[in-house]
Amino acid sequence: MKPLCPLFALALSSLVFTANADVVTGIPSAVTLSDPWSGDGRHQYRLDTTTGTVQFDTDGGNDSFVDTDKSTGDWILNGLNVWQSFGNEVLQYIPGYPAGGNLRANLLFVEDGGATTTPQTVEVDVYLNDLTHGADSNGPLYLWFEVFAWNAGETGPVLSANGGDASFYNGWLQRDAVKVLDVKVAQTGSGIAGAKEVPKQYTTVELGEIDVGAGYDFYAWRVGAAGYDGNDGTTGPDQFRLRNLTVSAPAAEPLQLTIVASADTPGHYDFSWNSQAGRVYDLVSATDLSTPPETWPVWGNQGDIEATPDTNSLTGIPGGGDSRRFFAVVEKLP
Repeated sequence: MKPLCPLFALALSSLVFTANADVVTGIPSAVTLSDPWSGDGRHQYRLDTTTGTVQFDTDGGNDSFVDTDKSTGDWILNGLNVWQSFGNEVLQYIPGYPAGGNLRANLLFVEDGGATTTPQTVEVDVYLNDLTHGADSNGPLYLWFEVFAWNAGETGPVLSANGGDASFYNGWLQRDAVKVLDVKVAQTGSGIAGAKEVPKQYTTVELGEIDVGAGYDFYAWRVGAAGYDGNDGTTGPDQFRLRNLTVSAPAAEPLQLTIVASADTPGHYDFSWNSQAGRVYDLVSATDLSTPPETWPVWGNQGDIEATPDTNSLTGIPGGGDSRRFFAVVEKLP
């Protein structure tokens, strides 16, 4: 009997190559929070998707906008100066302009062009200095993280960075945008409904996952805080600090390719590997390792194989009869 060739002796540790594994482009993989641009007190902002310029509302009616000097990728806020830079890549929320418990926000518009198609996880380091407001305030302190998404040809959101009261802050226009992240963070015992609670110390908070679907062309971040009015007797200058707002693709399970001899046809083999939705696969092969697997030719027309999560299988594939042959699975976007 002809002995097994070296390829199949190596079958359980077969080569696997993943293409396009780190598709994190438009949504920054490390969002910088320092030194936001301070506007002139305008409340409503939107993105001109044609030029990439951020615009603000001139009349409070959400229908008359002029350009700022900022564009996609710039953190912006209104001119009330309640958010300020604190050290390296840290933002702090401070008393100053009377906030009266109302929300004040930073905004970031991002152009992605549909490149990000892998769900993204978000986390941030937060520090909450005090639990309650004074007697004339509107309740406990909290942070609010939101992300909106929309595509070219759709009408993007008009977002408030602050307002004379909470209803004005919440009077933004979502339009065609989809809210893909909506998380509040509050100090332990605050009683804020649905909020993630943290102690009074720097704490890394997992904000959850952004489901980017098939990929969006544009995103808008709004990071807001409900602050106190500066007259509640609190001694510390800061009520919140933020740092290390990060976005990353969840670690995918490594591909594992298994090859076994066909029980029905000598010289043929069965292949199986773990797969995930939204990907396609090529079975590739070569007789040596002189070139990287992504350059190997597709074997037996087994290319662009649609995923059948959690496992893909091919049966009865000819082995080629070579004295030595290597196989790999290449995972890629369709």
